[in-house]
Amino acid sequence: MVRKLQKVLVMKFVAILFGLSLLFPAFAQAPDDAGLAPISEAMTAYDAKPNEKTRKAVLEALGEYDGEANAISVNAYLQIMVDDTYAGKARLMLESATATKLHLEPVADILPQQYTEARYVAAVALFNAKQDDEAIIEMAHVQGLSTSAGGNSVTGPDWAYKLRYKSDAWRMAMEAYFQRVGRRLPSDEKIEGILASYGADMETTNAVAATSETEGDQLPFCKGELVQKPKMRYPSGKAMRGMYGALILNLTFDDDGQVVSPVVLASVPFETFEEKALKTVVKWRYKPNDPNAVGVTCRLNRNKVILPLIFQLG
Repeated sequence: MVRKLQKVLVMKFVAILFGLSLLFPAFAQAPDDAGLAPISEAMTAYDAKPNEKTRKAVLEALGEYDGEANAISVNAYLQIMVDDTYAGKARLMLESATATKLHLEPVADILPQQYTEARYVAAVALFNAKQDDEAIIEMAHVQGLSTSAGGNSVTGPDWAYKLRYKSDAWRMAMEAYFQRVGRRLPSDEKIEGILASYGADMETTNAVAATSETEGDQLPFCKGELVQKPKMRYPSGKAMRGMYGALILNLTFDDDGQVVSPVVLASVPFETFEEKALKTVVKWRYKPNDPNAVGVTCRLNRNKVILPLIFQLG
């Protein structure tokens, strides 16, 4: 299964590779440190001819540098990590993402996006390369970090909003895989504890959602159930056997309780069944327990209904 994941893994990872001085004043000038010269020289060679040898030289130069994070060192780490990610080689991703994460930890408050994305790549790579359940714990930290950075709302940074749901979807996919192979998972209490430390636990996020939904003079939502007909059917065929993944949708219901304009918030590790899922959910509707109460004491129209879906193909 993991080999298949690696083959279809297409990371849409975006990092700042240049111009840090424009966005982050603290990195405007790299210090006049002789330790940076080997990094610059190694990067010049790598940019001219990127291969295993020049990549290794960059990482060695970075490993020997013991100064503070700056534009030169940060960009070098990010460049190697992004190139490894697009290459889809899990073990190389794990090496460079872990090194990037450690280098950025002291400046995580200045570069929260880069630090959080490095942890995200490291967690995905840890799962793909070693099938280590520690990846679930790491992904919980990513979910917490992105939520605390504003990922709980569309008004927050776009990267944080997207990464919050991607990390949640990856946790679900990982858990589905480990359950299938009979591996013990980190306890729910441990995961919730991690999320709670960032204010991203279920209780807190539900409270935030409830507050935003009840603002104004609108009627409360009707009690009822989501009628999921036709049933969701996942792609079949030999190419999909043994696949695990997760999809998170944002649903909106109109005044009749019909699903309209569903949006994919995350689909991991691939996007094979997004189109089919969207075509299916628009046929679903929310059925109230008491139809006579609609428009009188309650309403059917609502938005921001998050629907997680896990697929397991044997």
